[in-house]
Amino acid sequence: MKPTQVLVALAAIAYAAPVSDDTKAKALEIDDDFPLAELEAYFEAHMNGETSEANSLHARQFSSSTYNQLTDGTPCRPVTMIYARGTTQAGNVGDPAAVGPVLFNNLASRIGLNNLAVQGVAYPANIAGYLAGGDAAGSRTMADLISRAATQCPSTKIIISGYSQGAQLVHNAAGMLSASVTNRVTAAVTFGDPKQKQAFGTIPSSRTRIFCRAGDNICDGGIIVTPAHSQYQQDAPAAAEWIAARSDPYYGAQVFVANINTMSHKVEWIFLKIKNSYHDNIERLAISKWAPQLSAEINLPDWVEDELREILIYEIIKTHMTQPFNRYSWIILRNMFGHDFDHHGKSATFLGHVFSVIAKIVLQTEDVDQQFWLDNMHLLTLGCFEIINDKTVDFTQGLLSDAGRLKAFFTPLLISAFPVVNGKLKNDEKTNSNHKKLRKHMTDRKSEKSSTLIKDEADFDDEDGPELKVEEEEEELGTRRTITFNSRKFNSVP
Repeated sequence: MKPTQVLVALAAIAYAAPVSDDTKAKALEIDDDFPLAELEAYFEAHMNGETSEANSLHARQFSSSTYNQLTDGTPCRPVTMIYARGTTQAGNVGDPAAVGPVLFNNLASRIGLNNLAVQGVAYPANIAGYLAGGDAAGSRTMADLISRAATQCPSTKIIISGYSQGAQLVHNAAGMLSASVTNRVTAAVTFGDPKQKQAFGTIPSSRTRIFCRAGDNICDGGIIVTPAHSQYQQDAPAAAEWIAARSDPYYGAQVFVANINTMSHKVEWIFLKIKNSYHDNIERLAISKWAPQLSAEINLPDWVEDELREILIYEIIKTHMTQPFNRYSWIILRNMFGHDFDHHGKSATFLGHVFSVIAKIVLQTEDVDQQFWLDNMHLLTLGCFEIINDKTVDFTQGLLSDAGRLKAFFTPLLISAFPVVNGKLKNDEKTNSNHKKLRKHMTDRKSEKSSTLIKDEADFDDEDGPELKVEEEEEELGTRRTITFNSRKFNSVP
């Protein structure tokens, strides 16, 4: 039988068969007359085109077809990728010009080579496994590797990925994970995915990304390897960008906008403002509205909550917008003193620097004492405010130190500040009042939905100041909302 006849016959079978939602891989029973050898040869010939000179990118750090950095004794790294290659590809990740290594290099260039560990999935990667919906043993192997990464490296961000039949393995393996291990999966990314319409176990869709090119018959559940199925190296940069945004809290603006990779052209926002003017108030209101949205989108450690989570969110905003200091200080000072504070005075800037120190310690040190932060969460902001009253501490220079040195320098200051704050809460009415206001505002922000309009009942200094109207279209609701700023009010007009 000619290969073309084989393809026509099998394509008819593939399209006629119903698609199962069952994520468990099954063994394929093949009749002795089934032309498996011819189909294997066809797949190998066409899948080799996936690494052709026309499509390949020059490999850099990852230049091998086999990686076992989870099982070969390599120390745990911040990010661990479990990757399954496609049918007939070499090694356990594909040759250096295949999708896998191209993806690894793109990701390493964004988060750092020493921050990424790659573990390939060893499985036959033959046509029989593909026709079965993904090799059953390989699917179990991938699930075991994911579980091992979660246990062996408790702080690593786990990324699972695969191409073609490897994408089938990602779906199958995800369905075999326990709830606790599923929660450890930071992102699932597939290319040329035959199961693109199926879920990844119970991994939330916000943590998954599927790349399927127009004209790719494999993505449609077929068996014809079209040119589109051999071009996924071109999607590796976008995939790496998306992964980096979820695995590195300091990486780029992608942590903020879920669909940023769908933009046709890169847009750079430049904010022009006058220091110590009404512009500061506008900026505070804008980032106050933005922060709850980021908190809902960004993948921070589960234990990070309340004030500590807000500090980290505002540090990310600071990094993205290149602000001179963490603007969470504005939120705290506004809650404590109303508008009676200097947006760029020492209290605001030093408090912002302290918050940056905390963010660096929590996000960039391996042995974070979670219980220390959780036990003192209710005292955190007032403790930081207590520290900045020590005129001998220069936090502008301290920020240049690495996270380990910052931790050694800063933790004793907090340990000393917390008892002082506790004493003032018992004996000082003003401190107690500030504490209650800070905790109430934090609780209100925590419960606020990302779509809620920020309301500010503040009074402004310029009684005759002009009105500023901002109109925003809400396409989903089909309504227009006008936000009016004037000399006495900030309100929402439906």
